[in-house]
Amino acid sequence: MAKKKQRKTASKVKKASPQKPASSKKAAAQPKLLATVVRNYLPWILLGVALIIYFIARYSFLEIPLNRDEGSYGYLGRVAINGGTPYVDFYEMKPPGLYYIFGLLGSIFGFSESGLRMAIAFINLGSAAFLIGVGKNIFKNIKAGAVVGAVFLIMSLNLGHLGFSAVSEHYVNFFFAGCLYFLTRNRSPRDYIYAGAMVSGALLIKQTALFFLVATVIYIVIDHVVRKKSLKDIFWTGLKYGGTIAAVGIITLLFLYLSGGWNDFVHWIYDVSKNYSTVDEESKAAFYFDFFGKKFFHSFWIIGISSLIGLVYSLYKVKHEKWNILYLIIFLSFLGLSMTPGGRFYSQYWMLLIIPLAVFSGYIGKAIVNEKSLMISAAMAVGLGVVFMADFNHNKHYYLPDNVHRIVAMATPGNPFSEIRELSNYAERLSTSEDKFYVLGGEPQAYLYMDKMAPTRHIFPGLISTNIPWNKKAQFDAYKDLEDSRPKFVLFNVVPFSWGIQQGDIRTLYDNSYGFLSNNYRPIAYADLIDGRTRMVYGEQAQNYTPQASKYIVLYQRR
Repeated sequence: MAKKKQRKTASKVKKASPQKPASSKKAAAQPKLLATVVRNYLPWILLGVALIIYFIARYSFLEIPLNRDEGSYGYLGRVAINGGTPYVDFYEMKPPGLYYIFGLLGSIFGFSESGLRMAIAFINLGSAAFLIGVGKNIFKNIKAGAVVGAVFLIMSLNLGHLGFSAVSEHYVNFFFAGCLYFLTRNRSPRDYIYAGAMVSGALLIKQTALFFLVATVIYIVIDHVVRKKSLKDIFWTGLKYGGTIAAVGIITLLFLYLSGGWNDFVHWIYDVSKNYSTVDEESKAAFYFDFFGKKFFHSFWIIGISSLIGLVYSLYKVKHEKWNILYLIIFLSFLGLSMTPGGRFYSQYWMLLIIPLAVFSGYIGKAIVNEKSLMISAAMAVGLGVVFMADFNHNKHYYLPDNVHRIVAMATPGNPFSEIRELSNYAERLSTSEDKFYVLGGEPQAYLYMDKMAPTRHIFPGLISTNIPWNKKAQFDAYKDLEDSRPKFVLFNVVPFSWGIQQGDIRTLYDNSYGFLSNNYRPIAYADLIDGRTRMVYGEQAQNYTPQASKYIVLYQRR
């Protein structure tokens, strides 16, 4: 009876308690609304901002003249997709996947500079999509993944690693990102097979992807140990992952053997690559590291802040994920090691670092979504947006160039890529579809501008200059192809970077072709590279012109 009275009294008290005023309800609703906006929408807004910057920049990059690597890969891809036999009808010291991916995407988008660059634009979007998935898998929230994808897109544009250009590292990163996505997903047997296929794609484009392969093996072992998997589970996972890689490798080698190019394949992939990856002088390696490293960090440091903040935040706050942070550091270290063979540290090599750096920024996304303090969440989101805009402002002369030739001069100083386009376009206007065209010097992009096939398979004299028997024959064959084809137009590049001839190297092609051209051809255009500026000379004026600089390019027409 007493209990009933107590309950009655309590209910009366409850009923009698005053209600919260409407203004108090509104005040409580405002932080909740703000939290919803910050945690649910700001990561996607950041991705949207990154996409806007990305598309603005990629559109600006479409008309930048092709560089030597772009020209090589684009031209070799065109030969491959038209049925050429790898390492017989065309060659380079890269695995065969490089030629076929450039050929496939070139056949879709075109082998012009804009076509090759559009292919890269879409490939990087694919990489970003994979990395959004990687972020979702690691941080357990797709909005954190959106931040990873946003940072990667901005990083992929970087001038310091030639982000504008259609170089092989973009494709390697695509397969890296895909491999990481499947390795961090559900970890089902199929995922390890898919991951093995993706890392195989990277290996078929560039040999240094072996460093990434080692890093993924370390990840699989760490992941299985953390999840307390048995040795039997590790064995079967390794069998699925390694078996897929082995199967792709065997099929590729069988294809090369049956195609008839086995000996040449071994020569370029093993013999030449081994010599190329040997550091001749430590001082030269240090110079390259300093020179190209400074270029990378000069245009990268602002957006790199996001990775640094993400790393610091993760070490301070995310104590239960230390093994994941350790793996990202190991991954970053192995990709750093992938730049060391040969000690050249060229600009594009630095591009391989951006995936783990972008993933580190995912910890910012995790903070935006999960941080208890709304103030910290909002500060992280706004801060990253400020970083994006500061990066855009810092690189606006690059993202929105008023002169694309200035980008060439900034990115690859001393190389006549703008002049090659100008002379090739001039020759194209004078030629017919039946006219043959020969490029003397390592500028195969001229064949793409002219829409011509080379009369020789030796399109890159720098690769056949060292004094060995194979190269002596190759140089003789290249000169014989010039004599036999008697092309109507010849582009002769008197620029050291183009030939790559060092003291003691073979000069058969260079010396003999100079005499052949003097006797059978007349100059119709010059690009004279005089002290940082170029004098273009055309037509009759070119016939009596004497170059003033030691570096110049001549367009010849057969008499």
